[in-house]
Parts: sequence; C-alpha cells; structure tokens
Amino acid sequence: MHRTGEARRITALLSQTEELAELGRTAQDEDGSLAEPAVRQLQTRYPAWYAAGLAVLPEDLRDRFVEQYEAKHPTLSPRIKQFIAHPRQPWALYNSVPRFLKGHGRWQHSLKQSYEEPLLEQRRLLLEASSPCWSLTAWRTPRFHAGRIDRSMDGGNDALTNAESHHSSAGRFHGPRDFVCG
Repeated sequence: MHRTGEARRITALLSQTEELAELGRTAQDEDGSLAEPAVRQLQTRYPAWYAAGLAVLPEDLRDRFVEQYEAKHPTLSPRIKQFIAHPRQPWALYNSVPRFLKGHGRWQHSLKQSYEEPLLEQRRLLLEASSPCWSLTAWRTPRFHAGRIDRSMDGGNDALTNAESHHSSAGRFHGPRDFVCG
C-alpha cells in the first residue's frame, strides 16, 4: 500500500493527463497561433509530469512507463519524446503518398500513435500503481474518446477482455488472479 502522500501525488498526476492530452491535440492544430503556445506549454509541462510519474511508480512499472516515452526505434515507431520535440514537423511524404495513407495526418509524428496512445498507457500504469488490487467487477479503464479521456467504469467480462488484450502482448497477464487482491 502506498503512503498517503504518494497516493495524493499519483492522483494529481492522473488528473493532469487530460490537460496534457489536450495540449498535444492543440499542438497539432491547424491554427498556428493556437498551436505554438500549446507546443511550448507541452514541452515544459510534460517533462515535469514525466519526472514526477517516475518518482512515484514502483520499480516494476518504471520500465514500461519509460518505454512509452523513449522509442526503441524512433524512426519507425516514434513515441512521446519525439512528438514533444517536434509536434509540428511536417511529414515529408504527405503529398506523395496515396490518400488511404494520409490518415496519419500531415505531421511527421502522429498524434494518436506517437502521443495519445503512449500517454494513455502511462496513465494506466499510474492507475495500476495507485491501486493495491484490481477487481474483475470494477476495473477502471481510461480511454480516449472524441478528444477526451473517458473515466467510466467497465465491469465483468469486458474488463477481463480488455485486460487480456492489453497484457497478453506484454506477457504480463497470467489470468484473473492478476486482478484480484491476493
């Protein structure tokens, strides 16, 4: 169980994720007059948030938290670090690729794949660190929906299905016992 101060810090970090997500979206806004201040704020606020997150996470979750920031292969699969450094860098191939590939957007670093999805995973890791156990009937799963994080409660089989699909790829899910106080 976490000390009260540590639990408060995690709660504060969790509450800041929506603001960070919004800064990322605004940083890639078509209106440069809105985007540039958001880029500067993001480049200031995210590193402080990241450092605070690392400080409160248990050791077994830190590597996974860092993986969402640092890309193993930044050219092929950029992560938060690359997104924050250059959120408005134009994608050099944008004008020469077929239309079906343009879903990536006009920027070099995709908002969804390089920033929102890794930020969501970091938030999930903080949630995991803040909870001494996970329940199959009330597993809190944050999701990005229409530009915001949905903080609804999933329950029952949906929670287990979400957990299995998420954890099986990381090799950490071993069955329902992982989500029940033991």
